[in-house]
Amino acid sequence: MAETETTAPQAPAPDYTERAAYTVAEFITNVVPMARAVFYEEVRAGRIRVKKRGHRTYVPASEGPRYIASLPDKPATEAST
Repeated sequence: MAETETTAPQAPAPDYTERAAYTVAEFITNVVPMARAVFYEEVRAGRIRVKKRGHRTYVPASEGPRYIASLPDKPATEAST
């Protein structure tokens, strides 16, 4: 009889919709892609709210949709004649 190999199941991809908060790296990589410097500019300007625990900075999950909604709409461009 032939032996069958069993492989360890692969871990599922992270689900970023069911989180209470993200690390800065997770937020700027997976939620609202932007440069780290831009992220901290937005925090200093009060446009993105963060929480601190010791030296760690967390971004509440609600900040992604709130931040996107706060951005201005791109104006429609008129067709040039």
